[in-house]
Amino acid sequence: MLAALADMRVVVSVNALAILALGIYPGALLRLCAGVIGPCGRQRRKKGSYAGTTRL
Repeated sequence: MLAALADMRVVVSVNALAILALGIYPGALLRLCAGVIGPCGRQRRKKGSYAGTTRL
């Protein structure tokens, strides 16, 4: 039981340090998220193509 309490204390301490670091340096998290989402979220369209419309 004491080993479980010590392990939980370590986990909570690491979690608190991570929250503190993200609070002080939020730009690092934003850059990480933009780097992961950016390539998938921005798809380039070909010139002259109209998304969702038909040309008559």
